Amino acid sequence: MPAHSSHNADQLNDDTLLCESCGYIIENLDHSLPCPECGRLIKDSLPHKREGSPWQYERSLRTLITTWFLILFKPQKTIPKLNLSPSGSMALMWYSLLLASLTPTMILAVYLIINAFKYGSSPYDLIGLIAYIILGLIYWIVAVIYATLAIPRVRWIAKLRGHRLPFSVVWSAVEHASLGLTLAPLLICFNMLLLTINDVFLYDANSTAQLAMNLAINIVGFLALPLAILEFEVLLRLGIRELRYRNLAASQRDTPPPPTEPPSQPLCTDMS
Repeated sequence: MPAHSSHNADQLNDDTLLCESCGYIIENLDHSLPCPECGRLIKDSLPHKREGSPWQYERSLRTLITTWFLILFKPQKTIPKLNLSPSGSMALMWYSLLLASLTPTMILAVYLIINAFKYGSSPYDLIGLIAYIILGLIYWIVAVIYATLAIPRVRWIAKLRGHRLPFSVVWSAVEHASLGLTLAPLLICFNMLLLTINDVFLYDANSTAQLAMNLAINIVGFLALPLAILEFEVLLRLGIRELRYRNLAASQRDTPPPPTEPPSQPLCTDMS
């Protein structure tokens, strides 16, 4: 049981040193000793600049996709390495959700272009493309709002339970957990693939194969949004669990240090 379990959130401030494995208070303990609770070396829990996710140390399309992949498929290895300094813009969330939300539209556009060369274009094709763009943007806005509202929710729950979860920790956890919400548009893309397979290969198939494909298409379509929300909540819970005992460097704490008092007398600059 963590040593700070009897403290409330006000008593346990951001400056209190905790063992980053178990939450034991290691303030004023010899840094060469192990944690009395779990045996982790105290020096390994001192504030330090973490490696961060690929997106945190270099912002590019490559690192965006790499971080996207790591968070979705290797979250337990990636989340503990996160840099806990808030980015201030949540660009990772904005860009990844926008890219994912418009991916079905881009796939549809490619399909319509190919189809237009073969069979000619139709006004309904343009209407369908515009509808996909609008739906993608609506999902992007709703997903961003849903993820952002998780910040005060997590902070409120942490305060009720007496846990220390500074804004920097919650911000980083939510920003990376938001990648779970990309699962909905990605499943829509998978659904589009199933529809294509159904039209191309199973159009004249027997009723059993046709029924199985239609069932798969319906299941993927109905579960896309619930699975995305579930993925977000799982990643957020994992992030909070992995980062809740992290010690912040002075520059990363919620409360800025008090300003230093000016010298009582100005420095003498007269060299004569």
